[in-house]
Amino acid sequence: MKFKNPNQLITEEIKMTIRKITNKQDTDKFIYLCKYCFPNMGGWIDRQLPLAEDDILWGNFQGEELQAGLIAKSFDSWLYNTKLKMSGISAVVSAPEKRNSGHVRDLIKHALNHDLKRGLLFSSLSPFLFQFYENLGYAFIGGPKLYIFKPEDIRRFSINGEFIPVTSPALSGKLIDVHAQFVSKYEFGISFQHEAENYHVYLKDTDTYAYIYVHEKKARGYLEYKLFPGEGFSKKMNVTRLCFLDVDSLQALFAFIKSHRNNCSEVMLSVPENLELRHMFLEPRVKIESISNWMGRPLDIEAILKLRLNNDPCDDEIIFSIHDTIIEKNSGTYRLKGAEFTKEADKNIKTIPLNTFSSLLFNSCSFNEAYTAGRIDWRDNFIAEYFSKKRPVYISETF
Repeated sequence: MKFKNPNQLITEEIKMTIRKITNKQDTDKFIYLCKYCFPNMGGWIDRQLPLAEDDILWGNFQGEELQAGLIAKSFDSWLYNTKLKMSGISAVVSAPEKRNSGHVRDLIKHALNHDLKRGLLFSSLSPFLFQFYENLGYAFIGGPKLYIFKPEDIRRFSINGEFIPVTSPALSGKLIDVHAQFVSKYEFGISFQHEAENYHVYLKDTDTYAYIYVHEKKARGYLEYKLFPGEGFSKKMNVTRLCFLDVDSLQALFAFIKSHRNNCSEVMLSVPENLELRHMFLEPRVKIESISNWMGRPLDIEAILKLRLNNDPCDDEIIFSIHDTIIEKNSGTYRLKGAEFTKEADKNIKTIPLNTFSSLLFNSCSFNEAYTAGRIDWRDNFIAEYFSKKRPVYISETF
């Protein structure tokens, strides 16, 4: 601070800077801010650090004071039947008294442009406020749903194979193979986040259980779960992963859960949103909740469009414009025909808001649904037809 005269106080403006957080002092500031703003459920905040090899901890500083922070993660994820690099934005945090200052927006813009430079083509996150992230081009893409029931509610199914507990790298490898086949059916399906060599150690260290279902000498399904104290002497089962490759393996997994009816009073089962399981129960009116809804946006629209057109060519020529204030290279007017497209300077021809385009691009919303909801105020039958096809979305990890 400096004084212009004894009666006037002038505070010098301290410049904001965005940088990677790599030292313990700044990391501790980030952790403190996280624990101040977020509930540390199940030690969630503590598990964010140390960072995975390709993750980056970003901070927006005013001088040496941390005003906002986030973790930019990197995942192998599926989109249009192709395994790609996806950005995952996690632990976005800002001091409450510093909100609405643009610090978080500037930080996310910086992180996403950096992710684009390191080869990540699209991004996802679990938002604290949907409207805020819609202004950054993200769109609702769905999320898993949670079935809550008692083991005895399950219909009777036979187990034709056997269940084997995961206790070795070899068994972990079989589980990871089942996981890969299952999530590849979904947009945003994420590759398994543990190596085969250490997954069984993780299970032991975190009091987590995992069983593989083997039928005719082949692994066909698996489930991962935790047990928590329930009422009286009973426990509650939280099934965090359930993957299957055929009807027999799904029925067997439910039979395995049902076998816990004498020691578990409640089961919580997280599955993809499109997976309808109510008829697996004697009484189909089981409790179902929507959990951890997710948003996504493209980082490189041209690369994503090329992949989509290769998988799903456009029968008729369609033209639309996109304006991206976060990643400027995405802005322009696009012409699609067959498996090809061209991009020109933005001519404001049939402009689609970026967040709505993200929904259309990732199959979480059809054009007609967007029009009905007032997210687009014009009609084009060719665009409506092309963006009417859907593929299920499943964020298979939490971050």
